[in-house]
Amino acid sequence: MTEQANTDRENTGVELGFESFMSLLERGIPSEGFTVVDVNDRVVVSGGQGSDGTGAIWSTLRDYRFQLTIASVAGNGVEDNRFLWLGPEGCVSAQTVVTSEVSTPPSFVLKAHPLSSRYTVLFDLADLAPIPRNDVTSSEAVKIAAETWENLVVEPGEEQKLHKAQQGVAEAVRGVSPGMAEDITQGLYDQVVVASGAQTDEGPAPMATAWISTSHGYLSFFSEPRKIFGSSHYLEPAEAWVLFMMAAHQLPTEQQISTW
Repeated sequence: MTEQANTDRENTGVELGFESFMSLLERGIPSEGFTVVDVNDRVVVSGGQGSDGTGAIWSTLRDYRFQLTIASVAGNGVEDNRFLWLGPEGCVSAQTVVTSEVSTPPSFVLKAHPLSSRYTVLFDLADLAPIPRNDVTSSEAVKIAAETWENLVVEPGEEQKLHKAQQGVAEAVRGVSPGMAEDITQGLYDQVVVASGAQTDEGPAPMATAWISTSHGYLSFFSEPRKIFGSSHYLEPAEAWVLFMMAAHQLPTEQQISTW
């Protein structure tokens, strides 16, 4: 790939409204009969061809081999979903443009990047910043019910269920970090799930990394199989770099990419 192609790929970007982006996720980019418009009603894809400066985005999305999704839900219910697609010639990221109004559908900014920059792109998407662990009084993992974790994300009108889940998590982690427990009680946290998988059966098996982010630190979520049935679910204090390494481990290896 030439230097000019790399520069073009790195600087390409387009903002899509909610409906256009959802349609893109559901339908992909067929070669004919499909038009995509940006937030300014400018046609950016028509008949399988991208407008000037956006071709690198569509060529990767048309032939991507791997997808990673970062789903983040704040304690007040605001969602912030981020995406990363990898293909033979590059990768494409998509980030939510969050509005102050929860009822207003977000838009999404898509950018093209060289495939070699996938780890730095993931680092930016993960939005993990080092947090001093001054408030962490224990490094032990604490057990929580699966229902408690699941109920941190609820439908409108299920606030009582959400409040109960927040209280359950807060009580479980109070001995680990009083500050994190108080953040969770007040809804000042983000529940983050990083899910990934290959577009084809030959790729790596689907994987996931999950955590809770608060102003006082991070709690890694994981499951441990029981001998009889079900799984035990835990939250454990974790450093930002550990969570990033776990998420980065979900990306395909150089050997897997070489088969593309």
